[in-house]
Amino acid sequence: MTGAGHQKGVETSEAGSRVLAVNFKSRESRTKLRGGYYTPRELARWLVAWALGGKRRGARVLEPGCGDGAFLGPLVEAGARVTAIELDPVEAAKARSLVRGVVEGDALSWLESNPGEWDAAVGNPPYIRYQYLDDGPREVAARLCAQSGVTITKLANAWVPFVVASLARLVAGGRLAMVVPAEIMHVHHAAGLRRLLEHSSRTLALVHLRDLVFEGALQGVVLLLVEKAAPGEAPCAPSIVEVETVADLPAKLDVPKRELRRSGRWMWSLLTDDEARVLTRACERFPSFGELASVDVGIVTGANDFFVVDRETVERFDLEPWVLPMVGRSEQMRGLRYRPKDHEANERAGRRVAFLSLSAGTKLSAGLARYLEEGEKQDLPARYKCRIREPWWAVPYVWRAPVVLCKRCHAWPRLVLNEARVYSTDTVYRVKPRVPARDLVGSFTNTVTLLSAELEGRHYGGGVLELVPSEIERVLVPLAKTSARELAALDALVRRGELPLERQDARLLVGVLSKDEILLLRGAWERLRDRRLRKGAPVGG
Repeated sequence: MTGAGHQKGVETSEAGSRVLAVNFKSRESRTKLRGGYYTPRELARWLVAWALGGKRRGARVLEPGCGDGAFLGPLVEAGARVTAIELDPVEAAKARSLVRGVVEGDALSWLESNPGEWDAAVGNPPYIRYQYLDDGPREVAARLCAQSGVTITKLANAWVPFVVASLARLVAGGRLAMVVPAEIMHVHHAAGLRRLLEHSSRTLALVHLRDLVFEGALQGVVLLLVEKAAPGEAPCAPSIVEVETVADLPAKLDVPKRELRRSGRWMWSLLTDDEARVLTRACERFPSFGELASVDVGIVTGANDFFVVDRETVERFDLEPWVLPMVGRSEQMRGLRYRPKDHEANERAGRRVAFLSLSAGTKLSAGLARYLEEGEKQDLPARYKCRIREPWWAVPYVWRAPVVLCKRCHAWPRLVLNEARVYSTDTVYRVKPRVPARDLVGSFTNTVTLLSAELEGRHYGGGVLELVPSEIERVLVPLAKTSARELAALDALVRRGELPLERQDARLLVGVLSKDEILLLRGAWERLRDRRLRKGAPVGG
C-alpha cells in the first residue's frame, strides 16, 4: 500500500492449511509487487488528527512507510517531529520535499537497529506476502514479531510485522493509526497480532470503510486505531465503527474500552451482546463440522486449465481412455445435489468437466503425446506443482468424496451431495462425512450454520466468502435426519434461487432456540452478509 520499507513481493490469496495457492510474480502489476497503493490525502489527514489526539506541537511520530508523503503534510502542519522511512528512492525523494531526513531503506531493519520511543505511529504499511520478502528482511520481521510474542508464518503479510514493530515502540498512552486490510478481523496469520493488540491496548477500534479506498484494488480496508496500554492494564476487545466513505468519518471519534470476551475472535465483535449470548449457547448445544466430517482439498493439478478439459478437447486428442468426470466450479453445481444428469448437462454445454488422469506408467498414445506437447509449449513443467512431480503430468492423490463444498462463495456456502460420483479440483473441498452424507448435506443450510460461517471465514474483494479446512471444521451444524424426499425438496428450492431458512430453522433449531432467538441470529447473519457484500446483493447460492 504505501510501498515503503519492504522488498518486492506478490500478494496472493490464502489457501487451505494443507495446500498453498501461489501466484506468480510475472502475472502481477508493479503496484502489487511493491504493495504500493497510496493513501488518499483526506484519509491520511483524519488518521493524523486522531493519532495526535490534540497533543501539543513537538509530538514524536513514526511513519515507517511514508511513500510519497501522504501522511507527512498533515504531520508537518501539526508541528510533529517526524521519523519517516521509505524503501523506494524515487518516493523517498518526493517525501523529502515535505520532511528533511527521510530515511531511505528497509523500515523493519532500521527499527531493529535504532531503538526509540514515539508518541504516535501512523501509516499505511505494505500489503505483501511475507514469504516473498528477501531472506534478510524476512528474518528481521520474524525477530521483531518474536520480541512481542507474535509468531509469524509463511502465510503472513508484511503489514503484520509493521504494526507489531510500530506498536512496540510507542510510549504508554501513545496512539497508532494505520490503514490495514479488513482481513485483520479474521485471517489466521493475524491471530497473534489480534491477541497482542487485545493485551497491549487501552482502547482499540477498527473503522470499517464500506467503499473501496484504493483505485484498482479490491482489497477492503479498516482503520486500526490503538491507544497503547501501560503494563498491567486489563485487556480489551475492539470496537467496530462502520462508515460508508472517507467523507463520513466523524470529526471526533471517542473509542470506549470494551470488555474482552472471546480472545482473538474479532468477528464476534460485530455481534450485539444479545446475539453473542444466544450464539454462545448454540455453540454449547450444536456440534461443529469437524465433529461430523473431515475436510480435504480437491485434486491439486497445478494447471487446472490444462488438466480439466471439455468434450471437444477430449475428442480432438483422443483422450477418452484417460479422463475422469470432474467438477471444479460452483456454477456447475446449482443445488444441494450434483446428479448424473447435471454432469451430462454441463458436458453438453461445453463446460470443462473431464479430468486428465495420468500415472507415471501411462503409455502415451499419439494424441496424448500431442496434448502433452501443448502443455510443454505453455511452460507448464516449470510450474511449482508440476515441477515437483515426475513426470510433470502425473497428478497424485486422485480420489473422490461423497460430499463436496466450494472453497469460495458469494451469498452463502453450500454442501453438495456428490450423486454423480465426480472428482473435484482444488477449488472444491472433498468432504468425508462421519454421519450419513444426506443428513449432513440436508442440515447444513440453516441460520446458525450460515452465521457461524460468516464469523469463521475470511472475506475478499467483491464480497467473496472463503472458508479453509480449519475454519470449516469450526462451523456449527445442527444435525438432523434428512429423508431423500426432504433433500430433493430443498435441492429444488435452492436451484430456484431460494434460501429455505424458515423451513430449515423450524426443522433444525426450534426446541433448542426460541423463535425470537432464531430471528435474532438470522438478523445477525443478514447484517454480516450485507457487510461483506458492502452494498448488499440478491440472495443466491
